[in-house]
Amino acid sequence: MNRNDVCILLKDSYSIDSMGQRIPTTEARMVYCEISSVTGTEWFAGAQNGIKPELKLILFRYEYHGEETVNIGGCIDDQNVIGGTNYTVYRTFFRRPELSYGGHIVGREYDELELYLEKRTGS
Repeated sequence: MNRNDVCILLKDSYSIDSMGQRIPTTEARMVYCEISSVTGTEWFAGAQNGIKPELKLILFRYEYHGEETVNIGGCIDDQNVIGGTNYTVYRTFFRRPELSYGGHIVGREYDELELYLEKRTGS
């Protein structure tokens, strides 16, 4: 897998202040990934279901913790994301790449995850 790109995974959570009120917070983590366009088949299938597929990310599954928002093109400054475009994860898929040694397939592992992203209005 070519992991030359960087994305920011955003996870929304809440903290409790001294008065017991829930304060929304966002945890931002930068991870390496591979960014590509979705296939025509994915785009048409999404359009039939009211989804507007735009991008596919491939990353190691151990780096993904159920985040629903991904920022592409931004940077992190004290847990604040600056710039970039936010996308919503609408589908995940475990990839099973073949492991080869000396031209021979020696095994397969589910260590890669595909995230399919859409840009929602207002995000």
